[in-house]
Parts: sequence; structure tokens; C-alpha cells
Amino acid sequence: MPILIVLIAACSGIEQSQSTRYPINISKALIPSTGQVNLNIAIALQAEAPNGCWNDLKINLNKVDDHHFLFIATGQYTTKGACPEVMIYQDTIINFKVATAGKYYFQINESPYPVTGDTLEVK
Repeated sequence: MPILIVLIAACSGIEQSQSTRYPINISKALIPSTGQVNLNIAIALQAEAPNGCWNDLKINLNKVDDHHFLFIATGQYTTKGACPEVMIYQDTIINFKVATAGKYYFQINESPYPVTGDTLEVK
């Protein structure tokens, strides 16, 4: 009986490791050049994954400091054999809102994906 409990615990650990998130590429980012203080500024992004074994794609905005932000995309990779040869996309709109006027810098992606940047002037 104790062996059965150990096996169940081991299986439970395997399931958790399958839900690990991995970085993926943000292929498109549309950041307005200007915006207004205390108003939502819509930033449109698209993440992509290279095959059908990817799911649950998400794009997050991380604050680096008061005027620098980083967009990172992640997804879950699950396979039980061959992966369908199809690109998987996730479109996301992030409403950016700040209370202070100034220039804001956005970095899109981290290495090994193409790193790009854009600025937004908030008045």
C-alpha cells in the first residue's frame, strides 16, 4: 500500500511539470506614439508558437522601472507524440494607463527572440 501512495505522488509531480510555461515570440506590436495621462492607451500585440503542441499563450507587461516596460509572451508545450504543423497565434490588447506625463519605453521580447523597442509619449 505505501508503494501505491508513492506512485501517486510521483505521477502528481509529473503533471505539474507538464504545466510549465516557456517563452515564445511576440511577432507584432502596435504601440501608439502618443497618449493621454489617466486614460487607457490600447497596445495591440500578437504572440506566436511554431506548432500545434503549444497552448495557453499569454502576453504579460512587466515593469522594469517607472518609464521602462517589457512585454514577454509565454505558452505551455504539451506533446504525446507528433505535433501538428500549424502556427498558433494569440492576439492581446493591453490597456496601458499612467498618471505621469513623459516618454515611456517598451521592450518587446527577450533573447533568443528578436528584441525590439518602441516609445510612447504621454501628455
